[in-house]
Amino acid sequence: MIFPLPKPLVITGMMGVGKSTLGARLADYYGLDFIDSDKEIVQAAQMSIVDIFEKFGEDYFRSGEERVINRIMQRPLPFIMAVGGGAILSPQTKELLQQKAVTLWVDVDLAVLWKRLKKSKTRPILHTEDPLATLEKLYQTRRADYQQTDIHVNVLTDEDIAITCDIVIDKIAQYATK
Repeated sequence: MIFPLPKPLVITGMMGVGKSTLGARLADYYGLDFIDSDKEIVQAAQMSIVDIFEKFGEDYFRSGEERVINRIMQRPLPFIMAVGGGAILSPQTKELLQQKAVTLWVDVDLAVLWKRLKKSKTRPILHTEDPLATLEKLYQTRRADYQQTDIHVNVLTDEDIAITCDIVIDKIAQYATK
């Protein structure tokens, strides 16, 4: 299938929405490279995200995330990239993606997110006394930034990734014909 967008597709949304799984499927469908910015960060830092958070803190992680996403965006086009849930909170990253990418927000109901994340040990931002309250706060705080994306897909249930992928492909086609 021919990729209908003139820019890379960058998938954003809360942790646990399935950005990486969806991105890999879309890349297969369109015959494009898929890049997971979190994996690129781990490779560049030579340590896990949990370790980065524990040793250096969130600000250090976000700074590295900015640099990695900036580097990825210099690659030849087109490609599909999934970014971490907090990546668009950086004004520099947000501006870069608004200028050089088509952004897709995958929005999943908070109850579904909690079901997926409540036992996760790999989400350092949820390593708090009350992880559900932290997740709710993040969800509410980030919504305004997510709403500024080009394409919005609302997945209200814990549906099959194939269904979500089909919905996204339709939304991409609609966006491309605007």
